[in-house]
Amino acid sequence: MGDDDRRTSMRRRVRLPFGFTTVEPETTAAGLCDALGAPRVLALRARLADLDDEFTRLVASVTERVTQDALRALERKLGVLEEMLMADLPEPASAELEMSADGIGFEASDPLEAGSWIAVHLVLPVNYHLLAAARVQRSVPVDQHAGKFRIGAAFERLEPLTARRLTRFVIGRDAPAD
Repeated sequence: MGDDDRRTSMRRRVRLPFGFTTVEPETTAAGLCDALGAPRVLALRARLADLDDEFTRLVASVTERVTQDALRALERKLGVLEEMLMADLPEPASAELEMSADGIGFEASDPLEAGSWIAVHLVLPVNYHLLAAARVQRSVPVDQHAGKFRIGAAFERLEPLTARRLTRFVIGRDAPAD
């Protein structure tokens, strides 16, 4: 079994802030925000973080001390601006979830059609808001009388940094102590 096989087979049961709603397959990141009633700044979060990583690598490659200090000051200023944008973002209610690096399982009061699409809003520890599109793989009744359905959905089109953060969370590297 290769590393990818191990990564996708790992699952973790957690309780996290979680919300979802149905969307069309071609929904953009901004459209996911709109559908979930979330601020559009969340659509930019992963892109900002990718740029942070790139900026940090570039600063480390600069050899002149004064230039490096100036770039680090600029990096701190941009970090403060990002914190301001992300402060006090609304969180969905918490739910029991089964997470993997490429999908999510949860209970819903209504069935969802296999093949349909949902917008997902999760808040991982350290206040990382994750927005993603997911395709419903299954929707099965949990209890005939309870009106609950077990939904399984696969994430689609994740930003690279978001996929890495999700993987680290699932394998326990970015997880809070239970």
